[in-house]
Amino acid sequence: MSEQTRIDEQLDQLVAERTSELAAANDALRKELAAERQRAEAAQRINEGGAQLILASIPGLVASLTPTGDVDFVNDPLIEHCGRTLEELQHWGTGDTVHPDDLPRVLQIFTQGIASGEPYDFEARLRRFDGAYRWFQVRGLPLRDVGGAILRWYTLLTDIDERRRAEDALRHSEASLRAIVETTPECVHVIARDGTLLSVNAAGAEMAGAPSVDLMLGRNFYDFVTPEDRERYRAFNESICAGQKGFLEFDIVRMDGARRHLETRAAPLRTDDGTVAQLGIARDITARKQAEARLRESERRLRELTETIPVMLWSATPDGAIDYCNVRFLEYTGSTPNSSWVVAHSRKCFIPMISIGQCRRGSPASEPERRSRPRCASSTLRIPPIDGAWSTRGRCWTNTAASSSGTARSWTCTTGDRRRRNCATPRRSWRT
Repeated sequence: MSEQTRIDEQLDQLVAERTSELAAANDALRKELAAERQRAEAAQRINEGGAQLILASIPGLVASLTPTGDVDFVNDPLIEHCGRTLEELQHWGTGDTVHPDDLPRVLQIFTQGIASGEPYDFEARLRRFDGAYRWFQVRGLPLRDVGGAILRWYTLLTDIDERRRAEDALRHSEASLRAIVETTPECVHVIARDGTLLSVNAAGAEMAGAPSVDLMLGRNFYDFVTPEDRERYRAFNESICAGQKGFLEFDIVRMDGARRHLETRAAPLRTDDGTVAQLGIARDITARKQAEARLRESERRLRELTETIPVMLWSATPDGAIDYCNVRFLEYTGSTPNSSWVVAHSRKCFIPMISIGQCRRGSPASEPERRSRPRCASSTLRIPPIDGAWSTRGRCWTNTAASSSGTARSWTCTTGDRRRRNCATPRRSWRT
């Protein structure tokens, strides 16, 4: 029994000694941990002080936030820009620091970023010290410890007001250009080197007989060009894509089978992918071509009429130069359209005749007045035939035609035989 008691006392003594040693060790460890914590906090304060010093020296606008998103530091440029203190800026979410139209969107993005711990990036208008709002890009990045916990948020604010204004002006310009392109009655198109239609306006789709622009995009424009003009248009398109400018008239076949005549002016255009395409403006000139054909036919018929009429017919410019004589006139005078007689006597003979005729029908007028007031006139004129037998050709009718400026453009005269007589020496001659 005594032996057992002795063993128990020894064990109790050993336990007490070990416990005392462990307690002393724990106290020493706690003191060491406390000292380490103090050193870490001091180092952190030093780092934070250095970080704030760095932030304060940055010329940009910078803010520092706690892990929960509260503002605890802003540098001087940000205070100067806003014209507010740190305490006022800490309540940015409830004041007018952010433009009222942007504030709901900004709060949503900012709250989601703080909650998720992910960087945030948004654009908003911030109030300047004078009350004007300018656009800023706001970027927030978290600073984490080795365990991944967020220690602090750093936010950089970049003034992008000039860029935003330029972008707005560019969008407005593009919208205006798009409106012009979409409302112009001419076809504005972009065609790739291989003929693929990359872009076309509504007028171009209508010109091709397509019900919508979507049905035109992606199609090969060469398929619209008539077979006889296709190779010529292909060469034209390749020359434009090679960097040249050009003009071309060609025919197309619409989707409904109708044939139209177009003219296009084109220049090279570099697309977004770096390739060069054709930027062209095409005009439907079918009506003009038809009018020109009718005019040519009308001129042909008129020429046939003037060449077969049984009287002499000629026309002259406002200065009296003959620009046309029919066959009967040339046969009578033995001249050709470019002969020296016609040229020499056009001003010498016909202008006095017209002047006399005008004076007979009204009061005398100066040459500019006669040309500015087109009128008909008549007189008797003797013209020498090829055989030298003078003939009085009467009555000579003169007509004036007005040009686009309102001045006389030409005179047309027809003459008919009223009497014939031979005279060795004419009493009066316009040729002398």
